[in-house]
Amino acid sequence: PQEEINNAKAVLSTEEPKEKVREQLKQAEKSCDVAQLKAAIVEAKQVGLSPDEIDLFEKLLKGAESKEKAEAALENAMAERSVAGLKFAIQQGREAGIDSTRIEAAEVILKIEEPKQKAREELAEACENATIPILTAAIENAKAVDLTPAEYSEAEELLRQEHEKETLLAVAK
Repeated sequence: PQEEINNAKAVLSTEEPKEKVREQLKQAEKSCDVAQLKAAIVEAKQVGLSPDEIDLFEKLLKGAESKEKAEAALENAMAERSVAGLKFAIQQGREAGIDSTRIEAAEVILKIEEPKQKAREELAEACENATIPILTAAIENAKAVDLTPAEYSEAEELLRQEHEKETLLAVAK
């Protein structure tokens, strides 16, 4: 038992700093602050976060360091349709002086993708809670923002199951 406790403490002492750095990376991403992002990436490497976890943030940082790179990052974010990437690239594009028509085009994509991302998050939450009203609302929202049927099929299946349970409970009474 003592060996297990020591092992658990060792794991915890490694994972707690990593979790703190993950949060710093997310905050730096949200703030679009290049200096904060650089510092968070350095710290992430020091605590041993995997390259996969750091990769997105390094890409965001590289895109922010020059106008050319900011333009490329904006184009890439527009192609990927990533909400976080678009927000960051739009901010950096403004700071780097990118042509306003490119920024406006990215903002149009962001206005389309942001509600979709929110709908995806609502679907995930609805699937965890699996109540008929929450699932129904999440599915309706997913359809309203034009998510593909594949993106809400799991929620529809859970909704079908919940209706089935309700019917069986009603019959059992």
